[in-house]
Amino acid sequence: MTSTADTLITATLESIHRHGLDGTTVTTVTDLAGLSRGMVRHEFGSKQAMIVQAMERVCSDWTQATEPDPTLDGPSQVRAIVEAMFAPDVFQAPLIDAWLSLSVAATGDDELRRLRDRAQAIWTDQLEQAFTRAGVHDASTAALGLVASADGLWLRHRLEGHSLGRADALAAAIRVADALLGS
Repeated sequence: MTSTADTLITATLESIHRHGLDGTTVTTVTDLAGLSRGMVRHEFGSKQAMIVQAMERVCSDWTQATEPDPTLDGPSQVRAIVEAMFAPDVFQAPLIDAWLSLSVAATGDDELRRLRDRAQAIWTDQLEQAFTRAGVHDASTAALGLVASADGLWLRHRLEGHSLGRADALAAAIRVADALLGS
């Protein structure tokens, strides 16, 4: 059974997808959730806390999905992380829109910036370790480049409608990873 908090978080992500972060209100969220406005205060205390919880959920789910498999060699780990970044349960419009909105909002909100920076640091560290295992000389720069590539592909997907689908975005990210691996 889904908790009230989970229902509100899902509705928050859908509201961000439909209305943007600035257009997301307690009303847009509770209307989507089919709950009363008082439930937001009861579950989270405020709209801002609800948005932070929704973003924390996205970041937590994504960083868990990209956790490297220690049984894989370095190049296989890099590819597995990339595949996880573009998996169907990650590469969804509401989640991508939430991440992109978080990235923009983080420029003016310390709490959201810390959240975004923590997720970026986890992905960069995961990839840096995998690139190091693969023998890439400048693993740090390779990791940063691959994370930036993923952000760019997510952004292009959202800006260009569905002309850049998940399979094409994944293929492009794998090509970038292979180039950074020297494959």
